[in-house]
Amino acid sequence: MVSSDEIGKKLENKRNGDSDELVCPKCGTGNKSDSTYCLECGGTLTSDKKVEETPIKNETSFLRKIPGFRSWTPWKMISSSIIYLIVLIMIITFAGGAASTIGTNNTTVSNNNVTYNNNNISFVYPSDWNLDNLTGDEKSNGEIVSVGTGTNVVTTTTTSNITNSTNTSTSETDNCFFVSRNSSTISADDMNTEINAIVADPTNNQYLHTISSATNVTANKITIDGVNASEITSISSDDQGASWKEIDIYFLKNGYIYTLTFQSTPPGNFNENNYQMIINSFHVE
Repeated sequence: MVSSDEIGKKLENKRNGDSDELVCPKCGTGNKSDSTYCLECGGTLTSDKKVEETPIKNETSFLRKIPGFRSWTPWKMISSSIIYLIVLIMIITFAGGAASTIGTNNTTVSNNNVTYNNNNISFVYPSDWNLDNLTGDEKSNGEIVSVGTGTNVVTTTTTSNITNSTNTSTSETDNCFFVSRNSSTISADDMNTEINAIVADPTNNQYLHTISSATNVTANKITIDGVNASEITSISSDDQGASWKEIDIYFLKNGYIYTLTFQSTPPGNFNENNYQMIINSFHVE
């Protein structure tokens, strides 16, 4: 029989970590550390070793680092969440508005440029240009769209065989671009022949606008929207002293002859970057 002093000594050793045995508090018999009952007396064994708790790290969570979430008061969390949500929506709205805005007349503003998409054609032009309202006469001549920084009134010289008189109308415009479309039965081969003829002699072709005062006329063969086209550049002036640079592009697509006309008044106002942007983006549906 183990004395009470021995039992106490064994229990003390157990508490101090000097023994891995589980000492029975009744009979003092040492048992394996994983035993539940004493092998000697059958008594229930208990461990006096304290359960080591995992220390909670004293770290600040992500939310507590955000102003308004440092206090976990519910109403503060809700109000802060609403504020941050509003700010996020404003940022997304601003970014989206700067990137793309739906405009009127089938246009889309994007990165300071406007995309026109109507009448089975599309192209990109500067956002500071205006989309003009076409008159009945312009529409009857096949014109389908006009954009620019000024009023689109083309300078033309017409001769009347009946009255034997010549009338000149002049436009005062900074930059403009307009598109005309007329149905045609000409074949692609014949159009290519005509384009080559225009390049060889740009002053003598059946599609060029007849302006008696055109000078410095040059022509090139280019590709626009995947088809061959003629590019005719000229400097013109009228009897009122106005002068302008004009570029006319002619090409055949889908049974129509398209005429793309650029005008800059005065000639030095011509912007090559705007011109390239428009013709490189021009597409026929």
